[in-house]
Amino acid sequence: MSVLPKNRLLLSAMLALGTAFSALADLFAPLPLPLPTGSSSIGVPAAQYWQQQVNYRIQAELMPDTATLNASADIQYQNNSPQSLTELWFELPLNRFLPGSISTALHGEGMASAGVIQMAFFAAKKPLPLLRQDTFYRVSLPKPLAGGDSIKLKVSWQLQLPERRDPRRPRAGVERFSDGSKLFGVALWFPRAVAFTDSGWALSPFIKDAEFATELGDYQFDIRVPDDYVVLASGELQNAAEVLSKTQYQAWQQHDSAQLILPESAVNAGNSSAGSGKKSWQFSANKVRDVAFAAGNKLIWQTQQLKLNGRWHRLNVAYPDNGRWLWHKYALASTRHSVQQLAQYFGDFPFTVMNVVNIAGIGMEYPGITFVGFRGPNAAINGPAPAYSRTEKHDVLGGIMHEVAHSYFPMLVNTDERQEGFFDEGMVSFLSYLLEQSWSTDFQSFYGEPSEVGAIMYQASYAAPVRRADHFNAKLDSHYHVPAVAWVILRQHLIGPELFDATLRDFVRHWRGKRANFADIIRFFHAKTGLDLHWFWRGWFYSNKHVDLALAGISEQGDMLTISIDNRGGIVMPFTLRLSFADGSKVERHLPVDSWRLNNQQTSVRIPRPAAKLLRTELQLLADADLSNNQQN
Repeated sequence: MSVLPKNRLLLSAMLALGTAFSALADLFAPLPLPLPTGSSSIGVPAAQYWQQQVNYRIQAELMPDTATLNASADIQYQNNSPQSLTELWFELPLNRFLPGSISTALHGEGMASAGVIQMAFFAAKKPLPLLRQDTFYRVSLPKPLAGGDSIKLKVSWQLQLPERRDPRRPRAGVERFSDGSKLFGVALWFPRAVAFTDSGWALSPFIKDAEFATELGDYQFDIRVPDDYVVLASGELQNAAEVLSKTQYQAWQQHDSAQLILPESAVNAGNSSAGSGKKSWQFSANKVRDVAFAAGNKLIWQTQQLKLNGRWHRLNVAYPDNGRWLWHKYALASTRHSVQQLAQYFGDFPFTVMNVVNIAGIGMEYPGITFVGFRGPNAAINGPAPAYSRTEKHDVLGGIMHEVAHSYFPMLVNTDERQEGFFDEGMVSFLSYLLEQSWSTDFQSFYGEPSEVGAIMYQASYAAPVRRADHFNAKLDSHYHVPAVAWVILRQHLIGPELFDATLRDFVRHWRGKRANFADIIRFFHAKTGLDLHWFWRGWFYSNKHVDLALAGISEQGDMLTISIDNRGGIVMPFTLRLSFADGSKVERHLPVDSWRLNNQQTSVRIPRPAAKLLRTELQLLADADLSNNQQN
């Protein structure tokens, strides 16, 4: 251990003190935000913005008996980047269930193995070298693909689907029922082009919770299933008259009211040919980042056509034929509520068809279709109301609203969920909070209430939202709950609803169909509102601090009272100070967040001292983790 001279010890102590003070004072300093080539300093796409275009024509057959999928696809990959590419990367996330995967090593084996059974790529009918790295495939090209050029590929593969009830929480798979019927949620089912950006290939493997980074493209896909199955999928059904029975097709065509489409087995009761053949359901989806589908042989299907801003939209909800009472009563209504409110908020709804499917397991969103696991009591759909809790009902309603809101983030604004999952999940949790509160002011919202977030952020295990979902345990706290509250506070208390809403709408308009980063929305809000909000983003998104302001003391200096307030949690916030005096008079002061600029740890408020005795001092603010230090008598 070295010994410093006294003057150097003093200098060292002064530097340490200065460094500590600078770190605290830096709460209001500009964040060092990344600025990729495609982004601009004002948060809109730059003139040199580019992204890849990847189009698919897929032929697939689902074999319910073995829960496998056989498929082939023609892929057209358009290289819009300035780089010449010698290989392309694709991902099939269900490979995380293979025995040798990183996910299996970390989370163990589940009910059964799942993933790709075989995979082959071709160009001009010649096989291409293929390298598998965990959930990724590297396809070596026959010659470099120059910027501005495209290549056509052919791929064939066979896929084993997991069980939806697997404890590893698969986002795709089969749910089995006691009567032998099955419901398939088929997602992450084809080799999806890995996002290629200025930062290179997005090659962080899919482990469990950090979701997806994909390219946009146009899709044509045919799904072949037994003829007693119905299929709901991303995009628009192209051959409804061929795959639906006459009765089903008549219901499907109606515009004026909600219709119930019964399972094929019920429609053709007594018809020995029902279920003996196969049908191909054909779908088309353009400018989307992914496609998924659901297929079942005893699905109850409710459909309604809704006209919004002069354009017809089809709403479909589907649930198992085993008496899902809450779904029959509320699913279509909550889907309609969500689509109407979001269309009004943003000016339109991005998909002409919105499917909401109830299937066991984790909820998950895809373009134009979403899976929701909340189910409620098993009771006859046309019978008396069964017993169910308020939480069960609001789980179903809130789950639907949340997943429908994903139609904007990341389906329209194509965010990188794997690196910035807090961006889309936090924004969607905020939007679903607005939907829930517009449904009912006493809605039991699980995310978005400022009064409930302080205790979450106070926990020692709480991690900053700006972190990959696979890198911490409490994803729901850091990626959903806290960011949702942050957006609520920003809208309702710092910016104001009118300006906030206009700014968010404008951001979505600029980034529609493009890949936005969280840094883009920060810059955009600064440019549009004129507010310096670096302190807000730093505290609520980039730190694991919490809000805890405390009354530290009251002193009298002549005819003035000085009230000191400590920042014990680490996040600065505006606050209100209320003083009550013995003669019944009251004094109230609203202090902006700027009152913390000179000293991030403590600030003070000075007011003229009335003649009457001070009886009570109260500190009021949002999201405070400890209310016990907010009052003095």
